[in-house]
Amino acid sequence: MGVHPERDLRIASTYLRWDEEQGTALTQPRTGPRGIYGRLEELGHVMTRVRDEISARIPHTN
Repeated sequence: MGVHPERDLRIASTYLRWDEEQGTALTQPRTGPRGIYGRLEELGHVMTRVRDEISARIPHTN
C-alpha cells in the first residue's frame, strides 16, 4: 500500500486574530517560505510553544 493523492488527506487548522492577520500575507492561500509561522515572525510574533492534537482512523478497504 502507498499514498494515494486522491484519497489521502491532511488537514491543519490554525486560529489567528483577524485584526492582526488582515492585510498581510497570512490571508494568502500560499504564505511562502516557512508558511504562516514565518509570516508571524516577520510581524514580530515569535512562537514560544506549540500544542498539537493528532487523530487518525483506519482507512476503508474499498
